[in-house]
Amino acid sequence: MIFPVWGCHAFASRINLAVAANFYDTAVTLQKLYEQEYPHILQLITGSTGRLRHQIAQGAPYHVFFAADDEPLPGCQCFTYAIGRLVILAEKPEAFEKIKLNIGHDDHMIAMAKPELAPYGRAAAQVLQSFGYRLSRQRLLLANNVSQVLQFSRQSANIYSFLSLAQVQARNIERELYAIVPASLHSPIRQNLCVSEQGSRLKAVYSFIHFIRGGQSIDLIRKSGYEVPKHD
Repeated sequence: MIFPVWGCHAFASRINLAVAANFYDTAVTLQKLYEQEYPHILQLITGSTGRLRHQIAQGAPYHVFFAADDEPLPGCQCFTYAIGRLVILAEKPEAFEKIKLNIGHDDHMIAMAKPELAPYGRAAAQVLQSFGYRLSRQRLLLANNVSQVLQFSRQSANIYSFLSLAQVQARNIERELYAIVPASLHSPIRQNLCVSEQGSRLKAVYSFIHFIRGGQSIDLIRKSGYEVPKHD
């Protein structure tokens, strides 16, 4: 996807960013870096990908959408900015195979985002299906997004929580307390950045896209726990 590059330093604009919950921590750091270099102000609005997409379809004034999936957004220019990784956070150090066994045989609750709202929730559902277990509804704590899953994880010691790798890294959670889920157990979590129809009419947006595709931003996104695909 080719975006025009226009000079955007003449005056300050406000750019509204709709940010999927898994990417919020990284977006806050990117915001600080961008605002140090450009005169424009970034306004971050976060939530589940599904709800943000619905709001955009209803005309919400979002200029740029950091989604957690690669579902096309009508009328928008999009490209994949990151590929996410799913983790399972536990109360104590456990290897992935041990967690897999325990999920089927003990009384731990399972916290995950709602699959219909959040791509990380869909990935978690695929992982549970791959385990071959039939879990009772009573064992599932379903959140609106992965930020809420993180809140659930703090409510009890007997919870396995499906989160993004970026979330646990941003909070410096001990490496022994989470297991990275093998990518083969779920569909790739390809995350698209989309410029909305409203955003395409705001020149400042293109300075932001240029910034996001630059080396400094790509390095930060990688360090935050994502893979970054190559672009032409």
